[in-house]
Amino acid sequence: MPTIGVYSDYSKPLREYKAKQGQLNKRTIMLWMGDARNNYLPSEEKIFKDLCRRVKKCYWLNPEAKSKWNTGDSVIGRYTPYVSELA
Repeated sequence: MPTIGVYSDYSKPLREYKAKQGQLNKRTIMLWMGDARNNYLPSEEKIFKDLCRRVKKCYWLNPEAKSKWNTGDSVIGRYTPYVSELA
């Protein structure tokens, strides 16, 4: 649960997944859930791209309205080319 002073940083879990990438293979389905608002921190798009290429499918569930995607600190557009489906 977020608290004061805690902000989204998708680069951290992406780096953690990268460290475990040996466990990912073409039988893996990767699911991301979140608004992709990164508080202007690095998106680590290259890591996301590499992870998506290793797995069978990569899905992203974004709870925000599409009209808010790619506005402000949203980096969903950087991840979109690599996901199997975005909803």
